[in-house]
Amino acid sequence: FAVDYAVALLKQSGITAGWINAGGDLRVFGDMTLPVCRRERDGTIRPVGRLRDMAMATSSVIPGSSPDFPGWIVHPACGEACRGTWSVLAKTAWRADALTKVAALVPSRLRQAEITRLGGQLLQ
Repeated sequence: FAVDYAVALLKQSGITAGWINAGGDLRVFGDMTLPVCRRERDGTIRPVGRLRDMAMATSSVIPGSSPDFPGWIVHPACGEACRGTWSVLAKTAWRADALTKVAALVPSRLRQAEITRLGGQLLQ
């Protein structure tokens, strides 16, 4: 929500194009295209494409990666941490971020269809 709010404030101030990057949440607006990369679980950087008037969010669960904040997404049915990295494109950053959690919780065979149904696009 903060990313989308910042974009709204920039637009109200007359800024016609730009981007806001808040770690795992990114939104590009206006007449510009931004090349985007994603840090993979092994630390490598992978180009994922170019964003134009779109948001992208990534959530990653790597158990044991941070003793201060585990960053877990816990499946409500079994209480286990979901492991993986999920990136989603959507029109707004709040939706893209929320859909990364859906991607973590939905069975892999249903993941793409569910993310699409909810207004996002799952990056593989």
